[in-house]
Amino acid sequence: MILIMISRILFLIFVVSMIQCSPLVLDFSVEQIKLDTITYRKGDVVKPFEAFNFDEGQWIAYLFISHSDQQDLSKEMPQGRKFKTTDRILLKEMQENWKFIYTDGDVATLESELILYHNGKLVFRSGILLNEKRQGLQNRQYGWLEATPRCILSRYCKKLKKVRWPIILK
Repeated sequence: MILIMISRILFLIFVVSMIQCSPLVLDFSVEQIKLDTITYRKGDVVKPFEAFNFDEGQWIAYLFISHSDQQDLSKEMPQGRKFKTTDRILLKEMQENWKFIYTDGDVATLESELILYHNGKLVFRSGILLNEKRQGLQNRQYGWLEATPRCILSRYCKKLKKVRWPIILK
C-alpha cells in the first residue's frame, strides 16, 4: 500500500515538473538534415528554409523556450515554453521573410530550440534566441545567424500554437 502511494506521488511530481519545465521529447525519427552547399562569407544573407518545399508532405515546426530564456523573451511572444505549427502558410511566410546575416562566428550555447520535421523526419534543428535586444539562430551548419530585421523571428514565432502536453513523440 505504501509502495503504491509513493509511486503515485513520484508520478505526480514527474507530471507536474514536465508541465512546468522543459518538455520531454522522445525523438525516434530519422535525421535527414541536408547541409547547405553554398559557401557563405561574413555579411552574406542566409535563408535557411529556402530549399524546403512546404507544398509537399507533412510539416511540423516545434519551438521550445528554455526556462533561462523566459526572462529576456521578446514581449511579442506569448507565455509558454512549448509551441508548434503545421500551418503551411505560416511556414511559407517564415521561408520568405526570415533572412539572416552570416557572421562567421558563434554565440554561447543557446538552450531554446527550433525544430522542423518533414514527413516525420528531422530536417532542421537550431538553437534560437528571441529576446528584446537580439534575435537569431545558432546551429552547427551556419554558426550564429543574426536576424534581420532584428524582431523578425518573434513576429512569426508568436503565431505558433501553444503545446500543453509535456511529452512529445516523434
